Amino acid sequence: MRNVLRKGFAIIISAAIVLCLIPAQKISAAEFDLGTATVNTYENSYFGYRITLPDGYVFCASELGSPETAMALVNSGAGITIIEAESTTGIANMNIILTNGATGYTEKSVLEEGMADVKANLSEGITLNKIEILNKKVAGSKHDILATSVTIGEVTISQRQVVLINGDYGMFITFSGADDAEADAMLKWLSKIEL
Repeated sequence: MRNVLRKGFAIIISAAIVLCLIPAQKISAAEFDLGTATVNTYENSYFGYRITLPDGYVFCASELGSPETAMALVNSGAGITIIEAESTTGIANMNIILTNGATGYTEKSVLEEGMADVKANLSEGITLNKIEILNKKVAGSKHDILATSVTIGEVTISQRQVVLINGDYGMFITFSGADDAEADAMLKWLSKIEL
């Protein structure tokens, strides 16, 4: 049950942030790609980042097997969860959403709009313990990230969301853990691709 709540809230937060990028005009970039995955690594050369899962985590869902459908959804401006991972213990998870429509946005402006939307539309039964934008070193560079902690019933969920923007495309990576320390540790999964 805890994992279902974490995964569900991760998708709620991710969707709130992605909805901030409702574009007036969508642009297709020939070099944009959905990324690739191996047993424990997801790479996206367009954004220049990879996620490497540590022992005890597995990819549990991926849209990479349907590239035409996934690309059409991304290019339409709809955010699509391209890949998800979870702990084999069922406690923590991560998801990556790709979307189109990021032109003119910064990481921080997307997070600010998303944070306001989360505060304004918090579902009944969810207690917002904390939501703030932090500037942290992630993958060797400073990034604005959204740090969130909520309680649903007796389950506390801490999340860290990183937004990466390249041209008109956005990548939203949400890490969900049992507490702030676990969510912060998950940020270390993200690294730059050395070209």
